[in-house]
Amino acid sequence: MIKPTNEELNRYKAYYKYDTPFASYARLLQSKWRDGKGYQSGDYGNYIELEFAKRTKANYLTDNIKRCVSEAIIEARNNGGMVSEPRIWNNLLSSQPLCFNLFGEMSCDTELATNFFKTLFPKIVVKVTKVRFEYSPKRGDKRYTGDHSAFDVFIEYLNDKQELCFIGIEVKYAETLKEETRQKGKDYFKDHNL
Repeated sequence: MIKPTNEELNRYKAYYKYDTPFASYARLLQSKWRDGKGYQSGDYGNYIELEFAKRTKANYLTDNIKRCVSEAIIEARNNGGMVSEPRIWNNLLSSQPLCFNLFGEMSCDTELATNFFKTLFPKIVVKVTKVRFEYSPKRGDKRYTGDHSAFDVFIEYLNDKQELCFIGIEVKYAETLKEETRQKGKDYFKDHNL
């Protein structure tokens, strides 16, 4: 993939010298969308002016999703979750808003969620019971990862034996995982004989 031209990126305030080609295209597309909506930008074109973004929740596609975001922020604060403000409101290139836009309607409609996940996993999913955001059932528990990280999306479902199971989803848009290392995971599993 070749990066868009600097001329086009600059026209939409989307030039960022460290972007990968994919991130450049994503930033440019989000900047064009924001511009087409007539929303004022922040420092880069993929940012919506913060106060407007917070007030209108313009980063989200439907009223259900907007409501879901507000509820998830309260739940995360109460349960030690991490919701990254202000980017959740104003950054069109952040994975956290993408996560809500992809799965938010399903959090309001478990029948929709069941149909979706049964299509993906017909042999294991019988019924989705809950869709959560920025959630970990055992945050900080040393028997698991021992850290305070969480799944971006946590799907609780029943299998054919009526056992409660889950699917954990990590959503990335244009971010890289350079800050994470494979060694961290290898060391953990080695230390715990897993």
